[in-house]
Amino acid sequence: MTAMSQAARGQAGIDDRTKLALLTTILVLLFLFENPVFQFLVLALMVGLAFLLARAGHISFRAIITGIKVLASMLIVVVILQGFLQPGSHVLFSLPIFRWTIRFTLEGLLFGLVMASRFTSISIGFMMFFMTTSAYDLCRALFKMGVPYKYAYLVPMALDRFPRMVEVMGTIEMAQATRGFELETGSLWQKIKNIMPILIPLVITCLREAGNMSIALELKGFGRATKVTFLDDCTTNHFDRLLIWVSGLALLAGIVAKAALLLGWL
Repeated sequence: MTAMSQAARGQAGIDDRTKLALLTTILVLLFLFENPVFQFLVLALMVGLAFLLARAGHISFRAIITGIKVLASMLIVVVILQGFLQPGSHVLFSLPIFRWTIRFTLEGLLFGLVMASRFTSISIGFMMFFMTTSAYDLCRALFKMGVPYKYAYLVPMALDRFPRMVEVMGTIEMAQATRGFELETGSLWQKIKNIMPILIPLVITCLREAGNMSIALELKGFGRATKVTFLDDCTTNHFDRLLIWVSGLALLAGIVAKAALLLGWL
């Protein structure tokens, strides 16, 4: 395998279409089954896979831990809310509020843990995918899967511009803070109004950059070519095809099992 073909296979050593198939299968199975054991097993699998990829030098495990820490507060709130909102026969504790008594149930706790585990697994999966797949590789993979080139180019371009928007927003916030504009003070309504001095420059900047990008693409003749070629090609080997078959069979088995559960056959 040449250096160019090896680079075309992505940082994880497998074809980008294989990674898309595996990610799609995991996402569908996570939403098909709400069994806590299944959700926790998938989460353990994703964490273990992330650790192995980090040991191999393909991704940064510290970056994944940082992302999970950012989501931790939201996930804790979700678990607590579901514990109080979901009805159940096993009450862990209750809190009297005015004339009402709200109950924290075991069923609600498990449902909240399932939601938190599912969201964490999805987040880890997407982080691993985008850490091992560049925008160019994603565009090429989508095009090879039959997606028209205009739309195949649009998806990675939008994903590639998102960090730029975050960077611009941070720059605007620092500029407003330098001018003495306090963003985090005041009541809730005041904080909502404080968003406008940030939102308006952000929208104007994004529209200006979108216009410049549109002109640049038009000058380069984007969409006029009848045949699209890439600098390097992506090919699947026996291991890629095996993973695609395994993911397809797992997806089919999951759909059949879910249908059997709904029909009462299992």
